[in-house]
Amino acid sequence: MAGTIVGSIEHRLSNIAAPNTNQEAFKTLYDFFNDVANCTLVALSYGTSGTGDDYHDEANPFDDNAFAVFSFGSAANPFYVLIAWSDQESWSTVRLNGNASADGVGMMVALREDGGSPWNGTTNADGTDTYGTPIWTAGASTLHVLDVSNTTGGTYATNKENLQEATDDYNGTFSRLHMFADDDTFIILHDPNNSGGYRLSAGGLYIPRTGLTIPRPAFMFGHSSTTSPGDSTTVVGTPAGTSNTEGGLLARTPTTVIPFAFGQAPDDLFNATFQPNQQPATPELDAVSLMLLARGASPGWVGNINPSLLSLVFNVNNLQTNAAATKAYFRVTALNDMKYAVPWDGGAAPGAGLTRAGRTF
Repeated sequence: MAGTIVGSIEHRLSNIAAPNTNQEAFKTLYDFFNDVANCTLVALSYGTSGTGDDYHDEANPFDDNAFAVFSFGSAANPFYVLIAWSDQESWSTVRLNGNASADGVGMMVALREDGGSPWNGTTNADGTDTYGTPIWTAGASTLHVLDVSNTTGGTYATNKENLQEATDDYNGTFSRLHMFADDDTFIILHDPNNSGGYRLSAGGLYIPRTGLTIPRPAFMFGHSSTTSPGDSTTVVGTPAGTSNTEGGLLARTPTTVIPFAFGQAPDDLFNATFQPNQQPATPELDAVSLMLLARGASPGWVGNINPSLLSLVFNVNNLQTNAAATKAYFRVTALNDMKYAVPWDGGAAPGAGLTRAGRTF
């Protein structure tokens, strides 16, 4: 995949009661997307009573119902990302996981086949922008919103307003947030209650498997469960758009957004006997790509998430790094369980340097 990988890691979000926890998560995500080199701000709303793009305890903060739209215009297939948050107020126009009053930060990914902008709202990018109806539009092209609930047959097919969860912070304890991206894909890892259990959300382009020609290999999923990702029986993308695992992808066939599932590493490899692999002079973990499996009428393996951004490993402690600290491992505390392997900056291990500002590379 294209572009330099960037990361924004070790963010410690507030343990103050709502709505500040979710406001901090939105602001941190907003700053991250602004820092991705080939990601451009298209639209911005400061929210219901917001006066700027600050944190809640700064001079001009975002308020409930703030949103931002970004373009990954350098991607092989340009796509757009909408992020929004609300907490004490009901959602004004969009929904989160099918709910008008749920709190948290939601996201949505959309693209047009001609590479043009699918965003149907205003584009002042100065805090005053508003949604259009529907949220996304095809223009003179064909539109793909990468969530089954927002497509034909879905509950929100008309206005395409259903967001999926990027983060949702708990009251009374701090949370952790790490984000990674290149020109084609973004990854969000979030521990909502400092338990060591990480939720994974992601979107953008995937790498098609050898032998498949897929014009627009795009995907998105949002998670509200630390068990993510599931196995091949877990359906990602439902017409209602209300489950713990929602999203959608584009495959070779059909040419519309469809549900999918995750393919994990084989049990024959991911066990304590074979991990770490003792064959190299210095034993090392075998990293396996996370496979995306099309569901529906034409099921099958369509491709993988870029392993430079995200891969799977086994038999390694949570919140640990490799010797060079170029990879860090997250998911659950149990040693004998799958972990996500993500890029790291060569610095301190996860948890050793948590601040709200975090650190970037």
